[in-house]
Amino acid sequence: MVSGYPSFKLRHSSLPSQKIVSLATVFSQIAVARMPFIGRYLAPACDYWNRVVFDRLAARYVCGADVAVVWMHSTPYLLKLARRHGAIAILECGAVHSAHLREILMEQYARLGLEFWDRTSCILYPTSFNAELAQYDEANYLAVPSEFVRQSFLSKGIPAQKLLKASYGTDCEGFRPAPKADGVFRILYVGTLSVLKGVPVLLEAWRRLNWGRTAELALVGRVSPELSSTLRKPFPGVRLLGRFNHEDLQRVYSQASIFVFPSWGDGWPLVVGEAMACGLPVICTPNSGACELVRDGVEGFVVPAGDADALAERISFLRASEKLRQEMGRAARKRAECYSWERYGEQVMENLSAVLADRTTGCAQVAV
Repeated sequence: MVSGYPSFKLRHSSLPSQKIVSLATVFSQIAVARMPFIGRYLAPACDYWNRVVFDRLAARYVCGADVAVVWMHSTPYLLKLARRHGAIAILECGAVHSAHLREILMEQYARLGLEFWDRTSCILYPTSFNAELAQYDEANYLAVPSEFVRQSFLSKGIPAQKLLKASYGTDCEGFRPAPKADGVFRILYVGTLSVLKGVPVLLEAWRRLNWGRTAELALVGRVSPELSSTLRKPFPGVRLLGRFNHEDLQRVYSQASIFVFPSWGDGWPLVVGEAMACGLPVICTPNSGACELVRDGVEGFVVPAGDADALAERISFLRASEKLRQEMGRAARKRAECYSWERYGEQVMENLSAVLADRTTGCAQVAV
C-alpha cells in the first residue's frame, strides 16, 4: 500500500509495516489549508498539485502489479500507467460521481440562499473536477461501496459491467455498547458540519421540536465555511463538541440516545456503522449507503433527505419510547456485526477474482 499520509497515521492498518509505503505528501496540503484568511482559497489548487506529486512519486510501485487500485480524487496518471504496463486499473470510489455531487450541492446551496463557488472546493475545483472525470474514463473498473453510489455512476452513463460493489465494514471490537452516564435525551451527529451532510435540515428539525434545553443535540466535527455564521448563532440545547480523534469517538457514542445522519449524498458513512456497533438506533436518509445498514423500523428509521418535518417526527417518536430505543439499539448492534471488515475483504477478493478470471497467472499482485 502506497499512501500520502505519514507512517504514524497508518499505524492502525492491519497490513504489516513492510508492506506500507508512506510518501507523506499530505503535509504541504495541511499547511496551506491552515493558513489564516487565505488558506481556504489556496487549498484547492494546492490539493490538486499535491495529487500530481503523489502520483509521480507512487508511479514506480505500480510496475509489475497485476491489479492497481487507485483511490478517487487523484489524477488519471497512475491509472494510465497501470494499463500501459498491462495491469487492471481499478478506481476506488468511496463517494458518488462528482458530477452528481456537484448537482446536489448547487441545488441545496440555492435552496438555502448560499453562494456556490466551486473554486473553494478541493473536489469540485475545475482542474480537479476534470481530472476526476478523466479517472472514471481511464479506469477498467470502478469499485463502489453502496447501491446509492452505484446508481449515481449509472445515471451518468457509466456501464453497469464496469462497477464493482463491496460494502465497507465496521470495527465492532473497537466500538461497543457502554453505559450512558446521565438521563439526558441526546441526539448525536458525527461528521463535517456542512450543507452536503444535511446539517441545516437537522437544525431546522431541532428548531421545530422546540425542546429548548430539556434535550440535547450534540454535533461532532469540523464546521464547514458555509455554515460558520449559522452555527455562531445560539441554538438552545445545541452543543458544538468540535473534532475528536477516531479512537475517542467510542466515548462520544456511548453518551448518546440516538444517532442522526441526514445526508444529501454519502457513499458509505463509517460513523453510522460505528454508532450502530455502540448500540444506537439511527435515523438516516436514502441518500447514502447508510440505508443499506439501517432497515426502516428495525435498526432505526429512514426519512426522505431534506424533510425536516419527517426527521423531527421520528426523533420525537424515539424520545417517547425508551423501550423502542433499546430494541432498535440491540438490533443495530447485531446488524453492524454482519458488516465486518472481513466480509468486505471477502467481497473485494470475489471482485478481483472475477476480473482476473481470464488471466493465466495463479497468483496476482495487487498495488493499492
